[in-house]
Amino acid sequence: MLEIVSALRACWEEKRRAVLATIVAVEGSVYQREGARCLINEDGGIVGIVSGGCVEKDLFEHARSVFDTGNSKLMEYDFRQGDDILWGLGLGCNGAVTLLLHLFDPVQYPQAAKHLLDAFDRRMSSDVPYVVGTVITSASELVVPVGYVVYGDEVTLAQDGSNTGFLHQQVKGVDVQLFVERVVPRQRLVIFGAGADVKPLTRAAKFLEWRVTVADHRLDLLNKENFPDADVFVMKREDYGNIPVAKSDAVVIMTHNYELDKCALGVLAQKDIAYLGQLGPRRRIERMLHELEAAGMQLEPYQLEKIHSPVGLDIGAETPEEIALCIVAEICARRNRRGGMPLREKMGPVNV
Repeated sequence: MLEIVSALRACWEEKRRAVLATIVAVEGSVYQREGARCLINEDGGIVGIVSGGCVEKDLFEHARSVFDTGNSKLMEYDFRQGDDILWGLGLGCNGAVTLLLHLFDPVQYPQAAKHLLDAFDRRMSSDVPYVVGTVITSASELVVPVGYVVYGDEVTLAQDGSNTGFLHQQVKGVDVQLFVERVVPRQRLVIFGAGADVKPLTRAAKFLEWRVTVADHRLDLLNKENFPDADVFVMKREDYGNIPVAKSDAVVIMTHNYELDKCALGVLAQKDIAYLGQLGPRRRIERMLHELEAAGMQLEPYQLEKIHSPVGLDIGAETPEEIALCIVAEICARRNRRGGMPLREKMGPVNV
């Protein structure tokens, strides 16, 4: 998504047109779910993916008509009857996907283009989840164009746990159909420690388009040269753990200093955060918790449950890069309420 937002911003600044393709409905087994997007440039360049790579080529041909007419269109690909073989796509999927194609034109429609760009910027920066609706059909596109983004209490989702859905309502007095999404904040990872093994962890998180903050007291290590992919937060030795964190944040403590780690653990274990990882063997965290309890700190079961130590999934990690992989994998599993099991052992759809 970050790559698409950057491409949209470049189109805005350079006054170039593009077509945004969004998956609004799926059935059966497909490569991507609702909300996946790609941006199609007039020269045929495509940013992002909505399939295994074959649909994008066909989408460009349909995007031509959007460029020519300015009219949005809904495209459906149904691979359940083997039509992908007939079309020469050869995806081998067993599902159907519907996509909305609409024009981003900062020259002829600057207000609509800026509105869309602002909506994507909000996705990248928000610290709280919210529900948003995108207009996919409109009774009057002169008043409410397709692609217009709607916020507010009137945009709701069904109470069945779904993250996407459809809604018919009026916007500015116009009957529209909305594709509704629950937008979750970009994952933020806060790392305490600025040692050499923190660098691959920041790179792994950056690859996943997470926001990353590295906190430490050592100015010789804590700088943008060492951590170009992260924000840096300088703190005093006695203030470890005292950093603003949000409920959705993941925090990993890896200073390699026992007292600093324990100080940070004692503060952060009491904060309302999604994930707290502590690098080191099990006996080390047990000793820390015992000493914190002896000092008068009483942690509730739900506070202890969010502490992950030893940190990461069991993949036999040994190198700093492998350890970084196992940490971000566990954070992903925790965020998505998954156990990290091999997919071949999972019954039912893979991405549900």
